[in-house]
Amino acid sequence: MRRFRIGHLSVEKLAVKLDGHFRGEIAREQGEHEGSGWRGTTEAGDRRDRVFVRLADEIYRAAVVAGPASPLVEFQDRPDRS
Repeated sequence: MRRFRIGHLSVEKLAVKLDGHFRGEIAREQGEHEGSGWRGTTEAGDRRDRVFVRLADEIYRAAVVAGPASPLVEFQDRPDRS
């Protein structure tokens, strides 16, 4: 998020990163259990913070609808992570 926050990452690239992030089981668990806490803090920020929250929520929900998360080992071995 820091790179997005300071303007070094576009919304489009952030979306790609979040999509990959929420494919993994750890990120899904974190989103489920801690999402409301960081969401409240970040929504109190500026426009870029609110864009991040909206996009993260949207992509998280789409990932959940798409099916089960990838186990950690499978997630780490993805070809796009090389």
